[in-house]
Amino acid sequence: TTATAAIQNAQLHTEVQKQAITDPLTGLYNRRGFFELGRREVERARRFDRTLTVMIIDIDLFKDINDQHGHLFGDTVISGIASQFLRDLRQIDLIGRYGGDEFVILLPETDLENANQVGERLRNNTMGSPYFKDNKPVHITLSIGAATRKPEDESLEVIIERADQALYLAKEGGRNQMAAIP
Repeated sequence: TTATAAIQNAQLHTEVQKQAITDPLTGLYNRRGFFELGRREVERARRFDRTLTVMIIDIDLFKDINDQHGHLFGDTVISGIASQFLRDLRQIDLIGRYGGDEFVILLPETDLENANQVGERLRNNTMGSPYFKDNKPVHITLSIGAATRKPEDESLEVIIERADQALYLAKEGGRNQMAAIP
């Protein structure tokens, strides 16, 4: 009985740890999980002088989607996009749900040119895969901001801040596009 209790406690601890770093809707890392792992990746890239790019992705006009089609449909869109990202990205890429309709992706060993290709693939695949409400297609678009680690960058937060600035450039440029800051 003692061994059984110890095993059950270990399993429960593992499950609680997983829940603490996982977004329940998408199964992606939540902010906490993303930052824990992302900081390690930035440190590794800094130590070995490797490239690394961060992308922040926003679902365009998501409030309108929720207002017109309901929050359950909005949840379907969010979880569907998360699944698409998991299919379209490498296993080594780190994907997190950053906020309500925002995602953050860390691309190890990826320069800005290759990150632009990745971002365009994500954007085009999202546009080409409409969601259906009452048998009518609802087309979703993404705005994406990207920034690459600079040698002087000391933290993940600094890179994310630049990616966020790039995201706002994409939105100001008309949405449904990618912008990057070196």
